[in-house]
Amino acid sequence: QGQPAPGTAIRILMDVAAAHPRFRPVASLYVNEHPFGTPDDGPALRWLAAHGFEIGNHTRHHTNLRTASESEVTAAITEEDAAIRATGYQPRTLALPYGTHPRRAESAIARLR
Repeated sequence: QGQPAPGTAIRILMDVAAAHPRFRPVASLYVNEHPFGTPDDGPALRWLAAHGFEIGNHTRHHTNLRTASESEVTAAITEEDAAIRATGYQPRTLALPYGTHPRRAESAIARLR
């Protein structure tokens, strides 16, 4: 509906900023498939980007990159990267699901360029 829902972390940040003008409401948000529970999360992601929030990749399906094959790693990262870029935002960071990296770290790094 064009604004963060009451009680959400983003709404709380915006409310604090409204009450304290020197406070800058920013956060890094790492998303995967349908982070807002709707079929088209593009408007929400565009709103976040327009308001200074970072949108980072967390793989499309929260893939465990340690146990995934090299082709699965590639698919997990590039699929979510493409979904984020479709909103007009260019993700610059990746948060590793489960804190695990691929057996070949270069696999993840190469997908972020």
